[in-house]
Amino acid sequence: MQTQYLLDTNICIYISKHQPESVRQHFEKHLPHRNILISVITLGELRFGAEIVKAKKKP
Repeated sequence: MQTQYLLDTNICIYISKHQPESVRQHFEKHLPHRNILISVITLGELRFGAEIVKAKKKP
């Protein structure tokens, strides 16, 4: 069975923003061909955060 990793919201944000750089580098070095998963809770938090950012950008 292949190893799977369940990422939380903060790690998803760190990876997407490449901050801190060490998190992105570690992710690329150690997890390039692994199964990466997120929970429905993390998905909801990411969507909620995206909606807040979108609302702030509206005039």
